[in-house]
Amino acid sequence: MEWHQDDILYNPTPQIEVILTISNTSDCITIWKEGEEMRNEIETKPNSVIILKAGTDGPEHSVSSLKHGSRMILKFVYAEDRSVFLNDARMNTMQFVSKKNRKKRFK
Repeated sequence: MEWHQDDILYNPTPQIEVILTISNTSDCITIWKEGEEMRNEIETKPNSVIILKAGTDGPEHSVSSLKHGSRMILKFVYAEDRSVFLNDARMNTMQFVSKKNRKKRFK
């Protein structure tokens, strides 16, 4: 996963992203930046959690490529009760849906 900041899906903000590592037998690492110079790396272990703020206020982060093994995560988004899903955020929710199923999902 290339360097990025998580997209805002809801209004109002802030929006918090929670990534739970379910299993990890891979050699990949999660990397994030704090400021321009400081870079942090971690191997995510099963049952570990990373919490990030979404949007331009959140940290820039990436995950290195797998050379062996597998990694399974579950991603949660926390938003306030009164939050509304942004119309232009729909495409972000389809990044893991096959092209075949996209048409079925959003008719």
